Order: sequence, then C-alpha cells, then structure tokens
Amino acid sequence: MPEDTVKTETELDDHTPKPASEKQIELVEKLVEKGSPEPDKGWKEDRAATSEYLEEQLKNQPKADDTPKPASEKQIELVEKLVEKGSPEPDKGWKEDRAATSEYLEEQLKNQPKADDTPKPASEKQIELVEKLVEKGSPEPDKGWKEDRAATSEYLEEQLKNQPKADDTPKPASEKQIELVEKLVEKGSPEPDKGWKEDRAATSEYLEEQLKNQPKADHTPKPASPRMKP
Repeated sequence: MPEDTVKTETELDDHTPKPASEKQIELVEKLVEKGSPEPDKGWKEDRAATSEYLEEQLKNQPKADDTPKPASEKQIELVEKLVEKGSPEPDKGWKEDRAATSEYLEEQLKNQPKADDTPKPASEKQIELVEKLVEKGSPEPDKGWKEDRAATSEYLEEQLKNQPKADDTPKPASEKQIELVEKLVEKGSPEPDKGWKEDRAATSEYLEEQLKNQPKADHTPKPASPRMKP
C-alpha cells in the first residue's frame, strides 16, 4: 500500500506545470501592448501554456522581412554619388528597403578604386613653390608630378631641407642705408663693422645706435639773421 501511495504522488509531481520564464512573460506583455489578445488567466504559472500562446501569436506577427525599413539619409546620399560617378541605378523602390540598399552599396563599393589608387593633384601653392625652386636651381620633379599631391609634398620636403635659411643668407644693405652710414661717418660717427654693406640687419642696428646719439634738428634752433631784426 505505501508503494502505491508513493507512485501516485510521483505521478502527480509530473503534472505540476513550471511557471513561465521571465523572457516569456516579457514577450507576452509586449505582444499584448501591440494588440494581441490577453492569454488565459494564470498563464504566468504555466510555462507550457505560455509557450503555446507565444507560438500561436508569433505566427500572426509580420516578419521583419515583410516590413523593411527605409534607407537612411547617408545611404541615399552615397547611392546618388555612386550613380553620378557611373555606377548602375539600384532597383526600383530601393529607398524603401534599407537591407537591399546595403547590399547594393556593398557590391558597388567593392568595385570602386581605393583612395590610394586615385591620387589628388598638386595644389596651386605646391605648383608655384616647385616652379620657384626649379628656377633657383633645384632639380626638376618626376614627370606627372602635378597630378600627384603626395609625391609633390615629398619632393618639396626634400628640396626645402637643402635650402639655406633666411638667417643664413643676409640681405645686403640698401642704398639709402649706405648713404646714411657714410654721412654719419663724415660727421664723426665710428666706422661700422667690416662687411656691413652685405648685412642689412647689422647696418640697421648700427644706424639705430648712432642716430640715438645725434642731436635733433628741433633742439638746435638757428639764430635770426641781422636783416630780420626790427
């Protein structure tokens, strides 16, 4: 008798349903929010019944493929640029199907030349600078350099390294500076350093120093002549 009793209790244990999982509960609530009918009372306590409910309701839900998202603004912009450059037009209605647009872009971009394969031409400033360097004796750059900005940049970088800096090649003194120095020396100023005529900056410093010591014209008024006396 006790054995029969234990057996019956075990059989009863097999018929006690497990409660619905958290994911099932969350999914049911979302479906109800979207308009699905409420499941039977006590469904949260019966995982099997909840599974049947979900299976039935999900069959009636539209698949993701049946309601495609429209293409994004960036996708549309990129497609239009590709078409302008000669790529074939995508299928009709492509703007309403993001997935189809993505496939089109992936296919077309595979056939586009990489940025490295299509060098940008040299800028106007680069061309002007190259021509000045060549005039001053730098070697001619490689043929077709005007069509390759990167190669032109490398050429300029190399040539400019070999150019003397402005400080290393001083400009000679101007004619006005030479004339003024000579007048100051005639009036008693000391001779400037040797080679001053070849260095405008040094000449400017000499003149600035000497002119500070010269009397200003306003400080030495000329006396009136006898004829102008009353």
